[in-house]
Amino acid sequence: ILSAIKVDEKELTIDTPVTNLLSRYNIGHIISAYPVLSDEISLTKKVYFDKHNIYLYSLDKISATPFFVPEKLYKISSTDDFDQAYNDKKISEKSAFLEVKNLKFKTNTNKSKINLIKNSNYEIVLIGKFDGMVFIVFDKNYYPEWQVYVDGKKTSIVKTDITQIGVYVPQGDHIISLKYENKMFKIGVTISIVYLLILSIIYLKKENIFL
Repeated sequence: ILSAIKVDEKELTIDTPVTNLLSRYNIGHIISAYPVLSDEISLTKKVYFDKHNIYLYSLDKISATPFFVPEKLYKISSTDDFDQAYNDKKISEKSAFLEVKNLKFKTNTNKSKINLIKNSNYEIVLIGKFDGMVFIVFDKNYYPEWQVYVDGKKTSIVKTDITQIGVYVPQGDHIISLKYENKMFKIGVTISIVYLLILSIIYLKKENIFL
């Protein structure tokens, strides 16, 4: 990204491949100490602070939904493969790069109707009707705590575009849920409850002894 941003003493120039990459990661705003030249971003606000101008820009093509269905799928095995795709200007919402041994298919040709039911920081729920198997990408950073369920059954996550979450959805009518489940937090809560119960039992026994 840095190598593609041209900087001089008065302004920055950002080309289309960079804005495509930023929008793929759902980055909607850029803060700069210089005016930015680009056809894909718009000036939102300018603030004068400490004898300097600070510019806030918004990306025009940021996705309005937390997911998308790419048209083409590519297999990658390293960040070098992703770098090459960036250099070849292949990165956009029309493509996805999967860290898998084998692709199930290379083109999302099946028609699908997907409705967004829930969208929060910790859960996304989709209801869809799929004419065939479809690959969906969620605009969420991959962490092991994220789990994907299709009709309530846990399914495998495909790490996509280096940091995002992808999932294969079979043909038919399905409910797809992406949930953030912090196992360590649940373990901590369970330990706390057990510890509280033990203390309560000890306290009650002491009270009975004094009686």
